[in-house]
Amino acid sequence: MKKHLLLFTMLLFLSNGLFAQVFFGPKLGFSSSKWKKEYTDFSQTAVGGFHGGLALGLTINEQLMPFYPMQNPISLQAELYYESRGIDYSHNDADYAFKLAANYITLPIMVKLSFETVENLYINIMGGCYSSFWTSGIWTHPEEITELNPLPLHWTFEDEIDFDDRFQQRWEWGLNAGAEIEYKFENFSVYIAGRQNWSMNSAFNEVDDARYRVFQFTAGLYYFF
Repeated sequence: MKKHLLLFTMLLFLSNGLFAQVFFGPKLGFSSSKWKKEYTDFSQTAVGGFHGGLALGLTINEQLMPFYPMQNPISLQAELYYESRGIDYSHNDADYAFKLAANYITLPIMVKLSFETVENLYINIMGGCYSSFWTSGIWTHPEEITELNPLPLHWTFEDEIDFDDRFQQRWEWGLNAGAEIEYKFENFSVYIAGRQNWSMNSAFNEVDDARYRVFQFTAGLYYFF
C-alpha cells in the first residue's frame, strides 16, 4: 500500500512539473463527409452529420522548454466523441444510388500551438492523429440492380449492417489538422473550430480506397483547472 501511495505521489508531482494547466470541456458540431474513392459514371455528394463529446488538454510547463517563447503556449489535447458520417453516390445516367449512414466513436490526440492576437483572443493551430470505431450503420440501395452495385450483395435495402470482418473494417485510423478561435475568460473559454480528418485505411476490404475525408465545424467550452 505504501509503495502504491509513493508511486501515486511521484506521478502527481511529475504531472505538476510537466504541465502548467489542465483544461476540460464539452464540444458539439456539424460535419461533411465523403470518400476519397470516385467511381466511373457516379457522382458523389457530401453527407452532413454531427458530432459531440469531450476534450481534455494539458498545457506544457515553460520550464521544460526554456528555448521556446512560451507566450505561444503548446498543449497536448485528447478528445472522445460520437460522430455520424456517410457516403452518397448517384449514377449519372440511371435512376440508381447507394448511400451509407454510419456512426463512429472517435479518439483524436493532437498537439496545439496558441497565438494571442489581441487581449484574451487566441488563434490555435492543431494537428495529430485519431482512431475511430465503427458502431453501427445503414445501407440504402436497390438490391435488384446488381450490375452497378460495387458493394457486397448480401446487404439489402435499408438493412442494418451485420458487421463481418470479410468486408468492413471496424477500426479506422487517420490524421487531422485544424484551427480554433478561442476567447478566454477568467476560469473558462469559448471557441469555434474547423478541422479536417483524413482516413488512412479503407472502410471496406473489397472497396479500394474507401477512405473518409471529413470536415468538422465545432463549438465548445474549455474549463481551466
